[in-house]
Amino acid sequence: MDEIEQDLRGLRPGFIVSQVVGVLMVVLMSIWTGHFMGGFTGQSNPGLEFNWHPLLLTISLVYLYGNGILIYRLGRNERKSRLKVAHATVMGAATILACIGLKAAFDSHSLAVDKAGNNSPIPHTYSLHSWCGMFTISL
Repeated sequence: MDEIEQDLRGLRPGFIVSQVVGVLMVVLMSIWTGHFMGGFTGQSNPGLEFNWHPLLLTISLVYLYGNGILIYRLGRNERKSRLKVAHATVMGAATILACIGLKAAFDSHSLAVDKAGNNSPIPHTYSLHSWCGMFTISL
């Protein structure tokens, strides 16, 4: 079987640019949520627990999913079994982080309180954003 000649001149610069942009997005999101939005916490403060949502989904859906896709392209000289394990590991970690980020959003809605400190839950799945997000995670 004849090998198809591939033009790989732009692969390395494209990969470097994608990594720089991805890391920059994660760093900027962590600065925004950690510093400007007040930081992170658990279920004790639902408003701050929500800050996990954009950070974890940026890490998982943008950075890790992108790297999971690139594994086969970058490791074309590796054994396929190794590439499958690496791909499954990255995609599995991305899925777990995305589910934790989704849980943070649901918890912040369920545990929300008003200014007087009374329980005031926010309805789930009331926006197009929430429906698109759940559809994306379910894929």
